[in-house]
Formats: sequence, C-alpha cells, structure tokens
Amino acid sequence: MATIIDSTYFKNELTLPSDGIDVQPYINEHEPDILDKTLGVELADEFVAALAGTPATKWTDLRDGKVYDISTTKKGRYKGIKLIIADYVFDKIIADKQGEATSSGVKSGLSENADKTSPRYKQVFAQNDMVDRIAVMDDFINVTNDDTADTYPNYLPTIIEKDNIYNI
Repeated sequence: MATIIDSTYFKNELTLPSDGIDVQPYINEHEPDILDKTLGVELADEFVAALAGTPATKWTDLRDGKVYDISTTKKGRYKGIKLIIADYVFDKIIADKQGEATSSGVKSGLSENADKTSPRYKQVFAQNDMVDRIAVMDDFINVTNDDTADTYPNYLPTIIEKDNIYNI
C-alpha cells in the first residue's frame, strides 16, 4: 500500500533523532490507524482507494488542504490530513524510541556528556497539535457536507482529546 506521507514531514517541531531511524515502517503501521480514527473506517477506506487512482478534487482537498468558506463573510484554512498523520506517527516513534526492551526491562541509552530529558514534552506537543488540526478538519468536512450533502459520506470520527505532560 502506498502511504500518504513520507519521511519529509518530520522536520521543525517534528524533527526526529538523527540516529538513522527508518520512519517508513512506522508510517506503514500507524497511518491506517489514524485515518480510521479521524475519518471512520468506511470513509478512510474510500479515501485510500481514491488516492490509489486518479482522485477527485474532494479527495485531494482532504489530503492536501483547502481554504474554504465557513460563512459568506468568513473563511477557514484546512491544511490537510497529511499533517495530522505526521503528528500521530511522530508521537508513536518518540514513544517507541524512549526505551529499548531488554530481558531485564526497558532500558535507555545515554550518550557521553548528555543529560536525559523526558520525551513527553515533544509527545504532548504532537498530540495537541494533532487534536487542533483534527478540529479544523472536522469543521472543513462538516461545512463541505452542509454545502454539498454527502461529499464525505460515512464520516464517523473517534474523539481524540488533548493531553498534558502529567497524563491527566
């Protein structure tokens, strides 16, 4: 299956460690999960199938983003589901890389002259950024469906909430 994002999305706030992480297996594993969660299984399947061919504009708008009319006097800017996927995959990579499973438990390496710091701040940033982007996508899909009924049929997202560094 071709994926929607690739390693080029991991920059700026989503910069990954420079120790040669192969992100493609993470994308392959987690991209379908976040599509199912944000769109619902049926719409996610339709979306992926449409992108495999020559997609209609509604599918490229969902993937890449669009400036859309919220009302006759107000516009919204949806930046595309690609950035939502990148936030989700980044969070999963950071969670996976914070320790290595060994026979005596989970261990983490420490480079010489380095201090250990919690990856939680980066994870919370990615989670909360993703939730904000999902809210804009939800608005985009609902406004689009209100304008043209069933543009995105079977839209059934799972609620994903913001996080904090204390897990409360």
